[in-house]
Amino acid sequence: MLPWKGVFMAVDFAYYRDIYGGKGDESEISPLLASAERVVRGCVVDVSEADEAFRTAVCVQADFLDRAEDCGGYSSVKIGSFSVSGGSRGDRFSAPLCGEAEAVLDSAGLFYRGMEV
Repeated sequence: MLPWKGVFMAVDFAYYRDIYGGKGDESEISPLLASAERVVRGCVVDVSEADEAFRTAVCVQADFLDRAEDCGGYSSVKIGSFSVSGGSRGDRFSAPLCGEAEAVLDSAGLFYRGMEV
């Protein structure tokens, strides 16, 4: 359980830094991990919090949110071939799933595309 809002999260800062190899600052990344997990959870079905691909996608999404904030919000962001526009400045909670996190989930068969067969 992490300190904010008493919510169990699959990824804490220790995992982000030690396992994933993230380089972000704890005071900036820890709140972003919570936001990232909410975004990633909305794109998967029946996943265990211990699933490595899920946890990696959360870390990738947190890095994306951190880069977006470094750009002054994401009214328009382009990272490689991925771009997004239309978010409000500094509104990290409405961020879409970034392409890198989607690729991690998709390669593990976890990405929900909208219809189960």
